[in-house]
Amino acid sequence: MNVLDNSPSTGYISWTGVNISYKGKTYKIADANTNLAYIYWKFSDPLSFYGSNTYPTLGDDDLLVFVNKSGTHLVVPNTTILDGSLFVPGSILANALAANSVTADKILAGAISAGKLSVNAVGADNIAANAVITDKLAAGAVDVGKIAAGAVTSNTIAANAIGANHIAANVITTNKMAIADFTNLVQVDSESFPNGNPTVDINNLRYFKIGPSAYSRLLLAQSIMQEFKVGDEYYFGGVGYKEAAITNVSVIIRYFYSDGSYANAGSAIVPLTASTAKFGIGVKITTDIDPVKTLSRIDISFEKDASTTGYFYMRQLEIRKRYAGELIVDGSITATQLKVDKLSALASDLGDMRGGTLNISNNNTNWIQGTTFVRMDKGQIWVTDKNPDDTDRKNADDLHIEDGALWMTRHGNDTYGEFGMSMAPHYFSYHQDDPVTGRTVYRTTLTAALFENPEITTETLNAKWANVNGLLEIVGALRIDGPIVMFGTGFFDMNNNQLQNVDRITFADAGGNEGLEWLGGNGWKIFESPDDASNAKGPLQFFTGTVRRATIGATGNFYITGNRFLIQNSGGSYEAEGTLVMKNASTGTELSIAGTSASPYIMSPALYSRTYSDAPNAFITSNGVLGRSTSASKYKIGIEKSKFDAHKILQLNPKTWYDKSATEAYADALTAELSGEEVDWDKVDIPEVKRVPGLIAEDVIEAGLPEYASYGPYKEDGTREVEGLMYDRLWTLLIPVVREQKEEIASLKDKIKQIETATEEKITTQQQTIENMAALMAKMEQRIAALEN
Repeated sequence: MNVLDNSPSTGYISWTGVNISYKGKTYKIADANTNLAYIYWKFSDPLSFYGSNTYPTLGDDDLLVFVNKSGTHLVVPNTTILDGSLFVPGSILANALAANSVTADKILAGAISAGKLSVNAVGADNIAANAVITDKLAAGAVDVGKIAAGAVTSNTIAANAIGANHIAANVITTNKMAIADFTNLVQVDSESFPNGNPTVDINNLRYFKIGPSAYSRLLLAQSIMQEFKVGDEYYFGGVGYKEAAITNVSVIIRYFYSDGSYANAGSAIVPLTASTAKFGIGVKITTDIDPVKTLSRIDISFEKDASTTGYFYMRQLEIRKRYAGELIVDGSITATQLKVDKLSALASDLGDMRGGTLNISNNNTNWIQGTTFVRMDKGQIWVTDKNPDDTDRKNADDLHIEDGALWMTRHGNDTYGEFGMSMAPHYFSYHQDDPVTGRTVYRTTLTAALFENPEITTETLNAKWANVNGLLEIVGALRIDGPIVMFGTGFFDMNNNQLQNVDRITFADAGGNEGLEWLGGNGWKIFESPDDASNAKGPLQFFTGTVRRATIGATGNFYITGNRFLIQNSGGSYEAEGTLVMKNASTGTELSIAGTSASPYIMSPALYSRTYSDAPNAFITSNGVLGRSTSASKYKIGIEKSKFDAHKILQLNPKTWYDKSATEAYADALTAELSGEEVDWDKVDIPEVKRVPGLIAEDVIEAGLPEYASYGPYKEDGTREVEGLMYDRLWTLLIPVVREQKEEIASLKDKIKQIETATEEKITTQQQTIENMAALMAKMEQRIAALEN
């Protein structure tokens, strides 16, 4: 026998040449090795050893052979074994015990109490990992005096082994706790603290992998005490992503009650996408504990939705409580961290102020009746004694500065009544408007325009302008070296005359009814706005009155609200540079004309989905015309019996082949992908490349049946290329062939029947002859027997 230690590697023992003799018979044991602790022999299977890490249950005929002590073997039959009752109590001291020799399963529950342990007798190096758990400790058995300084660390305590009910009051104090970050509630790192959750390695990084069942969750923290109140907020952050099958992943703070019910204290959707990214989300406590129920615990977890497929992945997770401003270090918030609507208190030195809106109103944030209000917003300055947000400017005194222009306006008691003065780099104007109509009554304007030989008058011009005094009329040519500016509600009236030689007409802004309009007809209008003609930007609209008739979208799409599109001439075409699609938006049904110049096609998935049980009867001519194939006599003339030699069909041999166009398309797609192009295989229309059974059209022609082939259009030389076969007609040649065979079979059956009848009669005659001969032989045997006697 040869037994080697730490062979074939550390912790293993190996054996060769072992024989066991028992009950007068010797058994040769198979050579082997193991890293298990106990190696034993069973009489029921005597040619090999068994192994286990726990002491085996042995029968009367079984034998413990070796003990493997971390790669060192003991031969049990040669080892002295002492009964435990022979040891003097207290004679085995702590330093006589090998490390990890006393484990949890060797200690009776409650057997070790405080009185059985010497002070510092059991150190961290004498306790096997997870050997001492809560059900092995008597209540109060381990107090502060029994634990050596630094003996208990995070890796010597089993997960969840010590709960709040296992810790005596005032045993754990603040000087025994190391706190890395006082703002952290939990930091869960998938690399170092998986917390019992499943993990997976992706690109050399370890992630929590949660799913796929509905509401699968990643538990971050658990408590039996409520340490927050309604209104508190918590920050959850980390790195992660989700698979497409999952719609939402939520972070949930949830109460669990002793009656089995639960309720959410607060929750939020985690902004996970299909790509790995850092995320952060806030959760606010919105619900308090139910006062009529008993709280069992509080869980904080990430939880997937009700989908039953897909996983979400997370790492570097943390939970932080969000605190008020008194915990912020002075000077740590700069302009880049500020996002506010209002500032109610500022230091005396404001420095540079950019963006947003500044309201100044006698230390008030909003306009107050009877006060002067100053607003600076987006390049504008307002000074007013009336709320600047109020569109009704009755009795308001306004000063407005914008884009280098200044307006000073005194509004009257009526809607339109006002006096105003305007100044800009290119003009100065004073005006008074009619309080009822809003029309300009008086206006004086000085501009940088140059006038050539003007004639100026302030007389009443005609009935149209009878209510306007002080109108400026220029007779003759007018040269304006600058813009013409219209004020208030005025307008430029051409008095039904032409406006010619215009280089460009621009409109101030977008909006319904702010564009071109034709009067006196069907009320056609052209303007830019949303489809409802509201005062906002949008596509180009064509209206008649208040009804939208057509729209040209910003991307070039054209929409009509009518139900007919007609080309009003002898014919026409509808063309597209790429794929042309006709689609029913309500059903999704579409017809596509697509492909390339080398391989065009017409496609409609709806045609394939629409099924019938009738025989196929569609036909496409060589010119691409689609029709149906018919067979009734009413569609035929000159009907006569076929004169073809039907037996020629028997010369044909079925063959198989690969479709050329499908094979070449597949090869082209592979070539494009290998050259670096991105190929969307889901959108490439390539039929399956497989062997196709059937007949070859040229073989049918060669067999003398050219009429059953189909051909392309005539060429200039009067010939046509063969294209296909009339499979649906070729089989009809078998009808006369089968009929001949049927008649021949019937004739053969008659001949066989005649032969069978004649044979049966002959057999009957022969049988009678045999019987007669047997009778004669019997008589002859009797006579011979008589002669012998």
